[in-house]
Parts: sequence; C-alpha cells; structure tokens
Amino acid sequence: MNMINLIVILVSSLLS
Repeated sequence: MNMINLIVILVSSLLS
C-alpha cells in the first residue's frame, strides 16, 4: 500500500 511508503518517507525526513 502507498500508505506504508508515505510513512517511510516521513520517518526518513525526520531522521535527516
């Protein structure tokens, strides 16, 4: 599902 991809992107942004 695309929702999972959105969550991964959000987490990556926070970690950056």
